[in-house]
Amino acid sequence: MAKLRNIVLILILAQFWICALSAEEIPVPEDTLKEFGEASKKVLDSNEIKLLVWNLKKGKKPQFREGYLDQCASKDLLILQEAYLSDSSVDVYQSLNGVFSSMAISFFDNSGIGTGVMTGSSARPTSIVYQRSEDTEGDGRLTPKIVLLSKFAFKNKSKELLVVNIHGLNIVRNGAQRRQLDEAMKEVNQHDGPVIFAGDFNSWGPFRPRNLIKYMAGHGLKEVTYPSNEGRTEGIGVGGFLDHIFVRDLQVVRSRVRSDWPKNQASDHTALEAVLSYR
Repeated sequence: MAKLRNIVLILILAQFWICALSAEEIPVPEDTLKEFGEASKKVLDSNEIKLLVWNLKKGKKPQFREGYLDQCASKDLLILQEAYLSDSSVDVYQSLNGVFSSMAISFFDNSGIGTGVMTGSSARPTSIVYQRSEDTEGDGRLTPKIVLLSKFAFKNKSKELLVVNIHGLNIVRNGAQRRQLDEAMKEVNQHDGPVIFAGDFNSWGPFRPRNLIKYMAGHGLKEVTYPSNEGRTEGIGVGGFLDHIFVRDLQVVRSRVRSDWPKNQASDHTALEAVLSYR
């Protein structure tokens, strides 16, 4: 009898959680992509691709503006997660001149403000598509995560660059993270050209990072490493680096963890930086 009561309670709570994330809170396709800003270039320079990968924590940390403007300046690619469409955050994003930003909204929060992943670039992409996960996180809100895929032309190169910006599913059942990766990897495998696959993979714990690196290697993607991992963001209490940059057919010129902006000043994640080249 107690077991039956528990099952009934779970079903009731499930209905409550489903109602908590109503249809209005997940944008329809025509409202999912947002664009703003003007690119400073028509194409990227294949000899030097400066990029930053960073989970913004919705711009809610006290030094977000200063941290964003300092770390994101003079970059060709900004691969950002937990971007937030509040007026104050958009004002910060648009403070950088010469940056075109495309954002894929995963869902709207209780304030009706969109959050998701955003890719900023010094050159306008030739194509932009998104993938919203069919699986949702079991944190009481049943929220999906989203992947943004953008292509960019190079000067004097016939092949384009594919940039995959991911915010990985976090509190999920077995197989959900793999399904999200598999869906994005379909586009990677079909792309004839260099690839950057980066973001917050939520790869915490002793097994997720190792499995992720092995999975990526199986698809021809190599992880960017750093002279020092000091300050790099890990899962709380369980370890495992959360943020990664993987590349295919690109050379790593240099890379670093932005430990000069420690966690919890501008975000709860420390940004990753790299300079790549395609020859």
